[in-house]
Formats: sequence, C-alpha cells, structure tokens
Amino acid sequence: MHIFVLDFGVVLTDIVLDGSISLEIRQLASIILKQYVEGHWSSLSEEKFRPPEVGVQAKNIIRQNLPNGLRDESSKIRSSVAHAMSRIASFDWPDSWPDLFTILIQALHSMDGNIIHGAMRVFTEFAGEISDLQVPQIAPTLLPEMLKIFKNTQVYGVRTSSRSVNIFSTIAGLIGLMRDFYKGIEKEHLYPYLPEFLSTCSQQLALSDGPSSDCGIKMEILKALEVLVKHFPKYMLQHITSILPPVWAIFTQSVDHYIKTTINCIDSTDDVVDEDGEILSFENLVYSTFEFIVALVESSKFKKTVQQYLEEILFFTMVYMQITDEQVDLWSNDPNQFVEDEDEETLSYSVRISAQFLILTLCQRFKEAPQKLFNAVGRLKLKGDELRTQGDEHWWKYYEVILLCLGYVQQSILEKVETGELKDDFKNSVKEMLVTACSTEAGSAFLVGQSFWTSSKLAAILDDQSISHFLQATVGALGEGQNTVLRVFAVKSLYGFCDYLRDSNKTNLLHPFLEQIAAGILSMATQFSESVLALTLETLMIVIKVNLEFTSTLVQNSQLIPLINALYLKYATDHHLEPIIEDLLGDLAEIPTCYAVIMEKIVPTLLSILEAPEDKVPPVMVAPTIDVLTVLIRKGPKPIQQSFILNTFPLVSKKALQSDDEGIIQVFFCFS
Repeated sequence: MHIFVLDFGVVLTDIVLDGSISLEIRQLASIILKQYVEGHWSSLSEEKFRPPEVGVQAKNIIRQNLPNGLRDESSKIRSSVAHAMSRIASFDWPDSWPDLFTILIQALHSMDGNIIHGAMRVFTEFAGEISDLQVPQIAPTLLPEMLKIFKNTQVYGVRTSSRSVNIFSTIAGLIGLMRDFYKGIEKEHLYPYLPEFLSTCSQQLALSDGPSSDCGIKMEILKALEVLVKHFPKYMLQHITSILPPVWAIFTQSVDHYIKTTINCIDSTDDVVDEDGEILSFENLVYSTFEFIVALVESSKFKKTVQQYLEEILFFTMVYMQITDEQVDLWSNDPNQFVEDEDEETLSYSVRISAQFLILTLCQRFKEAPQKLFNAVGRLKLKGDELRTQGDEHWWKYYEVILLCLGYVQQSILEKVETGELKDDFKNSVKEMLVTACSTEAGSAFLVGQSFWTSSKLAAILDDQSISHFLQATVGALGEGQNTVLRVFAVKSLYGFCDYLRDSNKTNLLHPFLEQIAAGILSMATQFSESVLALTLETLMIVIKVNLEFTSTLVQNSQLIPLINALYLKYATDHHLEPIIEDLLGDLAEIPTCYAVIMEKIVPTLLSILEAPEDKVPPVMVAPTIDVLTVLIRKGPKPIQQSFILNTFPLVSKKALQSDDEGIIQVFFCFS
C-alpha cells in the first residue's frame, strides 16, 4: 500500500495525458491528481498535507511529464493540469523545478493556442500563490511577457490578453504589499513596465467591442487600474489624465445599454463566455467601474479629480442603481430574498448594492456631496416625469431609485438640513416625491413601498401632519390581502417610524395606529418565515416599547404570548431567529405585568423541554432554553420568585451535570 501511494501520482499523470482513454476518465483522473498534489506533495503544506509524502523519483517523473498536458485539446484537462503544476511550483520552484519558467515561456512563444492557454492558466494559478520571496525572481520574467501578450490582442486573442492583464495586476498587487519592507521594489520591478501598460490600458478601453475587445478584458483592465490606484497613488496621479477619459466614456455611455438590456429588458444581448464556460456579463464591467471610482475616492491624491465630476458620478450611479425587471420578478415571488437583498447590511451583491455603496462613500467623503446629490435627484426626477408623460411603463423606476438613495444616505442629508445647507426647497421637493410615490396611482408596489421606507428614514424633515399621513398609508399596507411587497415594506418602515418617534418624544403620533399595527404584525408573524419573520419580530420589539400600557394589554388579551411560545418551539435551534425571540422575551420581561404572563405561559414550556427525555426533545434545544431562562432572570423584576428558582435550578443543574456539551456547560455558568 505504501508503494502504491508513492507511485499513484505517476499513474494518474499517465492516465490524464493518454489521449486514447475516454475524456470522462481522464477528467476524473485530473481531479484526483489535483487532490493528490494538494495532500501528498510536500510536508510543508501544513494544513492539507497527509503522509506519506511523494517520493523524489515520482516527483521527477510527474514534473517531467505533466507539462505535456498543457497542449491537450480539452480545456478542462489543460485547466486541471495547470492547477496541479501551479501547486507543485509553489513548493518546488525554483529549487527543485528550475526549468519550469523556461518551459512556460517557450509555450507562450509557440503560437499554439492550446499550449498558450495552458501556460497562461499555470501563470494565473501560480501568481495567486507565490510568496514575497519569489516575486523578485518572477517579476522580471513574467511582467514583460504579460505586457507583450496584452499589447498584441489581435495575435493572442482577447481571452488570453485578458488573462495577461489579470496576471500583471496580481504581481503588481503583491509588489504593492511588499513596498513597506522591500524598499524600492516597485521602482526596480514594476515601474519600468507601467507606462507602456497604462498606455495600452487606455487604448484598449477606448476600443469598441469586437474581436479584439469586449467587456471581459475591459473588466480586467479596470480591476488592474484599481489595484494600481490603491497601491501606487502617487505614481498613478501622473497618468490619470490619460486613463480617465476612456473610463469615463464607459461609465457614461454604457448606461443606455444597461437600461435596455438589464434594467428594463427591452433588448437582449449575448454575454461573453471565457474558455472555461464562465459568463463575463456586462454587469461585471459595471461593478469594476464602480470599484475603480471607489478606489479614487478613498485616495486623497485624487480628491480634486473626483470633486470635479462629483454631480455627474452621483447622477449616473443612481441611474445604474435602478431596480431591474429580474429583481422585480424575483422579489415579488420570494419575499425572504427581497428582505435579504435590500437590507442595509446585506451580504448579497449586485450593481444596485454596489451603486449604493459608492453613493454612500461619496456622501461620507465630500461635504458638498448631499447638495450635488440633490441636483442629481432633480435631473432624475425630470427624466421620470418625462417618461411618465410619454406613457413609458418604467417611469416609476426613476422615482423609486431617488427615494432609495435619499433613505440610504439619510445621515448625511439630515446633517446638512440641520446646518441649513439643504434648505426648504429640498424638503418640499422630497415631500412632493413621497406624496406622488405613495399615491395609489403610482406605477408599482415597489415605488409605493419605497415611499413608506424613505418617509420613515427622513421623518425628521417632515411635519407631524405629513408623518401621520405616511404612517396611515404604511399601517394600511400591513393588513392581510395586501400585496406581499407592500407588507414587507410596511413592517420595515414601521421600525424606522417607531425609532424616530420614540427618540424625538413624538410617540403620540403612533398611538392611534397601535392596535392596527399589532394586528398586522401578528398576522405577518404567523404567515411568514425566515428573513421576513426576523424583520417582523425585530419591528415588534420596537413597537412594544412605544406605549407600555398598550403592550401590557396586548400581552394579556391577544395571541402574542401563545405565538411567541409556538415560534420558540419551532425555531429554538435556528441561529438567526432564536436570538431575536430571546431578546423579544427579555424586553417583555422588563414590564412587570407582562413578566407575570410569561411566567404563567412561557416558563412551563421551557421547563418541559428540560424535563423531557432526549428521544422526545432534541438535545440542541437545551442550551438556548437555558439561555432564555437566564434572560428572564436578568430582565425580570427583583427579587426573583423563590418558586421560579426552585423549579428551574435543579433541572438546569441536572442537564449540565449529565452533558459534555460545551454550549450547555457555558450557559449553565451564565444561569448560575
């Protein structure tokens, strides 16, 4: 068995390289070979190494034969071989594989498309794994070769040239990271090639899409420029005047194409696909443009450059930020995804989210940004009004994106209103748009709902009468039978209204709506799950703090406590929902009259979980149950009822003594 493992890689390599064997078997062998190299090649790979290590003779045979796979007809075989070679190189180059780069450079000069593709894949993989000690050896050989390929797109093809930009950028980023401890490395190994590289970038970005250019290579160029701006701002400042015009052209002239093909889906377009079948969508180019602008914004060297175009950047970014037809369909049918994607701290990624981040960054970095944003909003509103007059069904998207943007940069706007920099004409214009959007004649539930949310975020600039108007519309949208999108927007907006009105001592404006709010929230909590339920419960947590007398009545006379009981039993092991339910019970426990109801109707359920045998209740419910009991002790009135201690402490102690689960033991100490 020991001998078999030592020679296994040689056998796998032979299978991968044997063209007479079926492609499916060779692909399977190539996958296993990658895993074999990861796990057995070198004991220096501490995380993944599994003994025994491959023998010296086997390593020599594999290193000698494996490069032949770079010429294979199958791109999948070439990619797998390239991955294995790059991993081997990360351990063995240059000491044990000194001729590797000679082999790969010869492959690039062969003008054989397959071999070039294979060699470029090795360089791509290897560039991401090299150490700082290897950079001074690699850069003098690799950077000029990549620059040569990049300059000769018509010879090498757009995909290979695109990969050369990626490799050049990766090496440049590494050099940027090394500057602090390797003085002068950029001047020695990068700056000699940058003028020609940047000149080629400008030329390539200015080309129309065709055989020598497409959104894929432009995306890689913008990523490279972002890396250079971040790491070498002083150097890049000298060249920014030649770089910005083609970038600006892409940013401003591509917007109509994006509106037609992605936002409104009027025209169709064929996405670019690379050699491995990965789609290089136009949206990726938009992302890269935004990220390049963010890199400029975050560097003090380019502050004046960005200021010069600030209003235009804000205007076009908002245009890109419009909701797409695909998002309308997805969110209308999947409210949980809607909540997740539109959350201000979302982990999702889209052009819309990327645009929000850029606008927020601009408003935080430039004191004049809110006023420039107001100017851009005026232009967008005119465009929306124009389309509405023409009967264009998509007019509402301009209004919706304006409201989204204003709500998203709420803090910057309110600061400027407070200092008087944004005057009454701004407040009147915002109110007018909110009223238009909130009307039943508005073009979409997303626009109406966005008016709820933005009015809650900007309630500080509205008078009490306007707040009551928007509150009434928001609460009305909570009810059963309403559009699901509106209901989600309503519960999301109520959180904002309650938060503002409580902090500004205006909760009296909420009092007329409390019964309707409670009924709507309880209805939603029974009908939705996952993210919508989490949002609903978070809103309920702030609603119960508005009027404690009302909350006390609600707890005693409604289905709230039985509902919480049922939700806890269902979601006690849900890492997202259980902490929210726990916090909700803790907030209720601070109200004496509510605490008594909890003791009567919730605590018996919790104790029954601790009393039940393991075959009746999952053990994973024990720790969160003890957690909830701990919260009730901490938040409830003092002194703690003696009967409560006598009923709970023995059960909790017994569970802790019988368990070796660290979670249970930890919560037991908290409980104690």
